[in-house]
Amino acid sequence: MLERPVAGNEQPAPDVRDEPLRFLAEAGIALARTLDYRETLAAVARLAVPALGDCCSVYLLDDDGFLQRVAIAHADPEKQALAVRMRERFASRPDAPHGPAYVLRTLRTAFYPTITEAMHRAVIRDPEHLDIVLKLGIRSSIVVPLIARDRTLGVISFILTEPGREYGPSDIALAEELAQRVAIAVDNALLHRALAVAVEQQAASLALFDTLFSSAPVGLALLDRDLRYVRVNDAIAAMNGLPPEAHLGKTVRDLFPHLAPEIEPHVRRVLETGELLANTELTGALPAGAEAPRTWLISYFPVPGADGQVSGVGIAAAEITETKRAEQERERLLAQLEAERAHLETVLQQMPASVIIAEVPSGRLILANAEAERIWRLPFRPAGSVQEWETIGYRALYPDGTRYRPEEWPLARAITDGTTVSGEELDIIRGDGSRGSIRVDAAPIRDRDGRIVAGVVSFIDITERRLAEERERYLADVRDVLTSSLDVDTTLQRIAELTVPKLADWCAILLVDDDCRVERQVIAHQDPEKVRWALEIERRHPFDPDAPHGIARVIQTGQPEFYPEITDTLLEAVSRNPEHLRALQEAGFCSMIVAPLLARGRSIGALTLAMAESGRRYTADDVSLAREVARRIGLAVDHVRLYAAEQQARRAAEQTATRISQLQTLTAALGAALTPREIAAVTISQEFATLGIRRGIIVQVTDDDDVLEVLAAVGCPEEWGEYGRRFPREVLAPLADVTRTGTPIFLESREAIAERYPACSTDPHCSDDAALAVMPLTVDGRVIGAMGLAFSTPQDFDEEDRAFLLALARQSAHALDRARLYQAEQDARAAEEAARRRQTFLAQASSVLNSSLDYQQTMRTIAEMAVPDFADWCIVRILDDRASLRHVAIAHTDPERRDRLHEAYTRRPPHHVHPHPIAEALGREKAVLRPTVDETDWMTMASDEEHLEVIRLVAPRSIIVAPLIARGHRIGLISFICSDSRRHYGPDDLALAEDLAQRAAIAVDNALLFRATQAAEEKSRRQAARMTALAAASRAFAEASLDLHAVLETAAERVAELVSDGCLIRLIPGNDESEPSLRPGAIYHPDPEARALARALFTSSDRSALEDLHWEALQRGQPVVLEVTDRASLRRTIRPEYLPYVDRFPLRRLLAVPLSVRGNTIGSLAVWRDLTDQPFTSDDSTLIQDLADRAALAIENAQLYREAQSAVRVREAFLSTASHELKTPLTTVKGYGQLLLRFLKQPTLDREHLIKLATHLRDQTDRFEMLVNDLLDVSRIQQGRLALRPQSTELTELARSVLARFEQSPDRTPAHRLVFDAPEPIHGVWDPVRLDQVLTNLISNALKYSPDGGEVRLSVRRRGDEVELAVSDEGIGIPAGEQAQLFQPFSRTMRARLEMGGTGLGLFISRQIVEQHGGTITLESTEGVGSTFTVRLPLTPPDIQPRRERDA
Repeated sequence: MLERPVAGNEQPAPDVRDEPLRFLAEAGIALARTLDYRETLAAVARLAVPALGDCCSVYLLDDDGFLQRVAIAHADPEKQALAVRMRERFASRPDAPHGPAYVLRTLRTAFYPTITEAMHRAVIRDPEHLDIVLKLGIRSSIVVPLIARDRTLGVISFILTEPGREYGPSDIALAEELAQRVAIAVDNALLHRALAVAVEQQAASLALFDTLFSSAPVGLALLDRDLRYVRVNDAIAAMNGLPPEAHLGKTVRDLFPHLAPEIEPHVRRVLETGELLANTELTGALPAGAEAPRTWLISYFPVPGADGQVSGVGIAAAEITETKRAEQERERLLAQLEAERAHLETVLQQMPASVIIAEVPSGRLILANAEAERIWRLPFRPAGSVQEWETIGYRALYPDGTRYRPEEWPLARAITDGTTVSGEELDIIRGDGSRGSIRVDAAPIRDRDGRIVAGVVSFIDITERRLAEERERYLADVRDVLTSSLDVDTTLQRIAELTVPKLADWCAILLVDDDCRVERQVIAHQDPEKVRWALEIERRHPFDPDAPHGIARVIQTGQPEFYPEITDTLLEAVSRNPEHLRALQEAGFCSMIVAPLLARGRSIGALTLAMAESGRRYTADDVSLAREVARRIGLAVDHVRLYAAEQQARRAAEQTATRISQLQTLTAALGAALTPREIAAVTISQEFATLGIRRGIIVQVTDDDDVLEVLAAVGCPEEWGEYGRRFPREVLAPLADVTRTGTPIFLESREAIAERYPACSTDPHCSDDAALAVMPLTVDGRVIGAMGLAFSTPQDFDEEDRAFLLALARQSAHALDRARLYQAEQDARAAEEAARRRQTFLAQASSVLNSSLDYQQTMRTIAEMAVPDFADWCIVRILDDRASLRHVAIAHTDPERRDRLHEAYTRRPPHHVHPHPIAEALGREKAVLRPTVDETDWMTMASDEEHLEVIRLVAPRSIIVAPLIARGHRIGLISFICSDSRRHYGPDDLALAEDLAQRAAIAVDNALLFRATQAAEEKSRRQAARMTALAAASRAFAEASLDLHAVLETAAERVAELVSDGCLIRLIPGNDESEPSLRPGAIYHPDPEARALARALFTSSDRSALEDLHWEALQRGQPVVLEVTDRASLRRTIRPEYLPYVDRFPLRRLLAVPLSVRGNTIGSLAVWRDLTDQPFTSDDSTLIQDLADRAALAIENAQLYREAQSAVRVREAFLSTASHELKTPLTTVKGYGQLLLRFLKQPTLDREHLIKLATHLRDQTDRFEMLVNDLLDVSRIQQGRLALRPQSTELTELARSVLARFEQSPDRTPAHRLVFDAPEPIHGVWDPVRLDQVLTNLISNALKYSPDGGEVRLSVRRRGDEVELAVSDEGIGIPAGEQAQLFQPFSRTMRARLEMGGTGLGLFISRQIVEQHGGTITLESTEGVGSTFTVRLPLTPPDIQPRRERDA
């Protein structure tokens, strides 16, 4: 019953038609055996194994809609247990994309013909779950839904686990037929079970109805449509005074004629409408003639029949006679109580105290008098319970602000536990949102029996009294704070915090000076975050003294402003911009008071009180309180100010006397100083001692307006305090401003410094300055410098402070001017002496420069003359042909240090980059002076760590670099460096260096011109020799034959004779190998022994000792030189087989050049010198490259000649093969055509013979067509017109169909076995027609090249993102030497050309098709064993651009 695929030529088993029918019959018997569906399904599952699979499982839906497995059978008991454990451990997800859950959602059969491990791994994530599934070995599956009467009952699944078996269409049909029968059987079983349950429930319902009807406490009766009693219970029989059986068959009128007029209309109404008539009252006498009337509450309800129509009426009656009498008595008592209540309410409404009454036990408020409504400012509304008191507006607070819970109210305590409350004070929130205070008395109201029946509370308003007490306490606290301290900031902060929240949610106090500028400001709120927020708002929107509203107006007028209610209109009027308005709205102010702080008839600030989140509103009394507080604050602040002014005057007098003494001390000290440095040092040290400054500096103005020079500094970084140190003005910005404008600068705080000089706040040297004073040093109206003083604490620079500092500056300026005049006189004398020494030095230098044309020796002499009188170091550098600096002279007083620097420059010439003075001098072509150089400059001058070490060896402190320029061209530079002597160069030194550099440049240029003249003459001689050599080589190449070997030998010999000892030519093969290599071409050496040894070693394989050198020349496209400086290293790196040559003829120098023709590189030419030690020069490189170019041209001509001869041979072979291949089918067609004509002329026709002739004729025509198509494909490939038409393709089926066509192929013999191996369908995007062509070629070749038969296998496998097709045979195989050329057009093996037909185009065309798909085709073959052709294709080829084919 199970289908399976046919592999190769295997024949399918005969179809046994009666097996499915027999199986269904047995299943039908099992399904009909019992109505216990669990037992039935277990039997069916066992029957299905192994008839319909190796495992069968049945799942049914439970009442919650979940699948539950009810039966399972497996051929292997261990695997059955494993499957049960998997189901228990890993339940199926309702959203699973496969299996029972998927079938349950789609209600369609799920068929999985082949299930692979990869499919399991794609959908199962739990490792344990996956391990169980793999152990079960599921290979094929069918899952069918169980559906009966359009209702889904469950699913049944069948699984194959044995290899080689898989389900087919007939299995699906059988499974669906079995599932349909199983569903019907399960549905019948469920229906039978439901029917049995319904019968049991109906019987139980009838028994329950009888019990309820009989024992019901109310009267029940059933009447038919004729109003006859058909059933009554004992209760209604007792009401009527008759036994139950006396009612049956009688009408209401028969039994109770006096009540029938009231009962019958109701019964008939229910019969007609079919609607319930409930709770109708009936009053009368029963039994008839009774004295006292009775009252019943009766309901009439319809009784439906089997047809759904009303078949009768049911009556339910309950006697309510006593209840009616109680209601009448209650109504009488309530009327009496209402009258008494009205009288009491009148009395309560007239009472002067507030009264509220609540009933027990609910706590419902039943009365409140007018005084209570007035105090609470809330109309009386009755509350249903104590918990509702707060919801209708009654709210009270404890002193700490927490709210009373409803059960904590005095009235609630009185009615719940009888508590009597006397004199309890509460803070309340009135109905209008305002706050108040009340004094409460509460007590329970008891009846005659002492039971609590209600509660009463009375209270009086004590708000005004409490406010007065709080204000008095608040004013006393304010007085205590104001008198406790003279610190204004602390006092104001404490008052603001005292005010919140007693008098305000927000409190702000603002003090202004005489110019109405903000002097101090404090803000208080219970939330510190809100205080920070408010201060930020004030920073963004500072106080405007000219504003027409709010605080500014209060200060201007001295009158308070009162805002009982703050509206959006008011906020818009006082806000300054939209952002300010949003901030005011966010604060949520609802009421505000602004009161002026007055002292001695003027406003010195304002007090602001505001309500916000509390919701309270200010009153006129609050305004009075605010004015009183503001008055007291104003007087206290004014008192503090007066006291501070007195203290300040006393301190000023003492300070004046101290400063006069300090000025006298400074004057005496300045008189003893002579130089500007001494003057500045005395001044700055005196100020550091007397003023307590943190840092001080004095600078003087230089001739360069953009530079300031340090004279003295204290407390400054070391590099600032160095005497004579110069800085650009922007570095010392405050000092620069003062020297430029002559105006002093006084900055009293960090904020003021940061505002004017933002860079100071981030500079680590001055970020801690809390105040700054900078004064100009002025003499006769001229600014000669500046003095800067920095303080560690903020300063108040008043008029006296500023006058004192300016006096200090004036004294220092006059002393400094006197010292500068003295210094100028000393400098003039020193300059005169220096000028004399410079003239002597220049005269001696000129004599040396003119004495010789050997500029290197001359420069060394000049360098030694400059040391040590003019420099500690002198270095001369000359620019070489590559514009690189080469040092020619180094001079220093210490020979050891000089040699170390020479060694460092020789080992690795430094690369000078900006800001190195050498790079600057070369770039500007102007001498560079660096008067002062420190270690920080060394790091910026160094290009790398090694260069930095060289600079540290020199240790420059002052530098002059002068370029050597002659005839407008840079030829070098000369450097003068002061290091150990600590001297510093100046402008005069720069002039001397420039003069010396100019004279040296002329001398060097003359020497270079002389040397260039000599070099030009030598070059002309070499050029003539080169042209002669090239002409001789060209003649030799031209005289050589077109034989490639002769050309290569001639080229190698001529090159070796002209420029080297040995020459090796290597060529790039003309094939398209993926990794091209160089093959030997020719080798020559003048020494016969060296030539023989080199030919034996260097041309023995495709690798040579010079391989890397050859490839480097090919990659760079220019000559490559290798200097062998270490023979031991060469021996370690060279291949062992080349050591005999190296030991016999030691390589010294090698040079390789590319062989190129018209932009194409065809190989390389290498030369070496092992007999001579002469280096390869640039002229040698040029000559060898010219020789290589001429040799390459000759080699290409020889190669073209050889290729032309090969093309002629290929063409002749192709014409011979093509004519034979075309002639063979044409001859056959012609022969069969003649036979057919002869046969048709016979009187009788043999149909079978006729068909045989036509078949042979068709086969030969197809062969001819295939040959023509191959030739057309070759033409399209060569013209680039072979096109693909990619589409979605199922490759497995395509391969199967191609192999099937060869079942009857003439090339196949009975000994051939065709095997197809494809485990799964594979989908991709390919051109199916072209892939068919590839497979046809490969299978045809496999049959053709295995004449003795054997297995021909076609396998299809998926490998990741690729698919692999392999065609293998057990034929004759292909020799290894002939495999590489098989994919070339018209290429065939030697045996094939001798024994078999063919054109040699099939593999060539197949390779082109595969490569256009983005794939590869490879061959593995062993002679006598067989061959395997493997095609690998991507599942989605890279962008294939279909091109339109046109027939040739």
